[in-house]
Amino acid sequence: MAAPCLLGSVRGRRGNPRTLAAMAWTLRREGCHNINWVGGEVVIHLHAIVDAIALLGRDFTPTPAELKRTRRTKADRFLWFDEVPGAATYEGKFNAPMLWNSNFFMTLESMKILRVLTDVWLPDFKFGPGRCAMTLAKTPWYWETVTRNIALLADWGEDFSIRHLVMPNHVECCTYPVLEWIAERTPAAPVSVMAQFRPDNFCDPASAKYRDKYAEIARPPTHGNAVELGDRTGIGEACLSRFVSLRAPPETPPSRRHAGRAARRQPAQCRASSAPARSAASATCPRPATPVMQDPAQTAPPAPR
Repeated sequence: MAAPCLLGSVRGRRGNPRTLAAMAWTLRREGCHNINWVGGEVVIHLHAIVDAIALLGRDFTPTPAELKRTRRTKADRFLWFDEVPGAATYEGKFNAPMLWNSNFFMTLESMKILRVLTDVWLPDFKFGPGRCAMTLAKTPWYWETVTRNIALLADWGEDFSIRHLVMPNHVECCTYPVLEWIAERTPAAPVSVMAQFRPDNFCDPASAKYRDKYAEIARPPTHGNAVELGDRTGIGEACLSRFVSLRAPPETPPSRRHAGRAARRQPAQCRASSAPARSAASATCPRPATPVMQDPAQTAPPAPR
């Protein structure tokens, strides 16, 4: 089931909090298990997202005109999905688990706002503590900001998993420091180590926009990168781009907040998955179980929270 795409897409449309709320309301009633707010860094739309979630927590029902507009934003708008209103409620009230999916380069104030609204977090952790974030992404204080925000999730007892994208020639300076920090600071966090980096635009030698300063990442990761990573971290080569863990992951948590910070609980039926779209709202739908690699020395499940 494809999600609506409101902001930042080729087919993007201008919207408002009521439009976002109508998207989430529609997807949830069509069977999607959670609402996945997706970046880049989606915090630039935080004001509208907070208003949309607040509407969902106040018995929001979109008007026919709003539903018609929402359906035009869906990538699969030519397909029909049966609505199952009962699957979108808990104890008689609309319930939509919220997932925050971003690069985590955001302010402390944003983290505090999102803490009362978000059920599951999916942070990216891409660069090491050197100058790679500045050289490749022009992002100062990247390491300090992202490690602070991920550490906050651990300190708050939030449910989250971390993604790391392996880049060519950045295993030693980025991948190792990232995985070592995770193992030391948040060892129970599931980690998705991704090897699907693809050079494009300024990094693609075949592009008219190619720049020599990006020559070191002008190729996908190699077999040698995978072997090197596996040898040093203990993560098998075959597990790159798969859901791997530095410790046995906890059971899929229930939704701990209703939209608008209500206290109702509802079991989440699938884990979150990343999506390349830069939309302000998308959805995570049922997927097959993903293989998990566990450290044999740490197979005991974490204590219940």
